[in-house]
Amino acid sequence: MAKSLNSSAKRKAWNMLSRYIRIRDCLATTNFPFAGLCKTCLKRFHIDFLDAGHLFAGGGNAKTFPKDDRQICAQCRICNQGRDGRHKKFRKIMEERYGKELVAQWEIDGKKVIHDNEMDFGAIEKKYKEKYLGLLRDAGYRDYDDHRNS
Repeated sequence: MAKSLNSSAKRKAWNMLSRYIRIRDCLATTNFPFAGLCKTCLKRFHIDFLDAGHLFAGGGNAKTFPKDDRQICAQCRICNQGRDGRHKKFRKIMEERYGKELVAQWEIDGKKVIHDNEMDFGAIEKKYKEKYLGLLRDAGYRDYDDHRNS
């Protein structure tokens, strides 16, 4: 689902979070950082065809940048954009994995209004860049663009 990111800092933070989620889930599903399974259809895709899909739709900061990033998962573009995230199936998968109570709490947390001036987008960008680079180093890669040079 495309996000409306109206500032450069917010866009950079989203790009790093998205990259981290997709690499994390690719490694978890295939043990390879640049190909993974879609959370909802379970088909294998190259990372460039995966989105960081949100369990709960909406463009607010509490949903776009949730405190618990487990509620964002790699989804193929077909499921995430073409099928509006397949939210019923996505929710069922997440409830089976994390429990209905936690998923319900995530939904409540996502309804909070957090204004841009309350967000530290620079810190979010730095946090997720460090996290995804750590995953790549552990997998034997230097940086994200290594997959384009293979």
